[in-house]
Amino acid sequence: MLCSNCGSKMQDSEKFCPQCGKKIEPDRTDTQVKSMEAWKLKKNEEKDQARKQKIESEKDKLESIKERMYRQQAGFDVDQILDGTKKKDEKKEKKT
Repeated sequence: MLCSNCGSKMQDSEKFCPQCGKKIEPDRTDTQVKSMEAWKLKKNEEKDQARKQKIESEKDKLESIKERMYRQQAGFDVDQILDGTKKKDEKKEKKT
């Protein structure tokens, strides 16, 4: 192993450079770097998936609101359409 400060050769087990005395930081191996990159990628994918689910949920809410507004503009009582019991009760009242 070489010292990153002065470039002198040293043992892998040494914690300080015998030449300049600089503390040796452990190198990240390719495996560690790849592992971190994979972890970050996975976390980003999870965040993206959560965002997509939220967007779909918001789209569904908007579609429901649009449908409700359309029915109101067309003169339908939305609550009666969605809740069939009120409509049935009105029919019974008209018969009597």
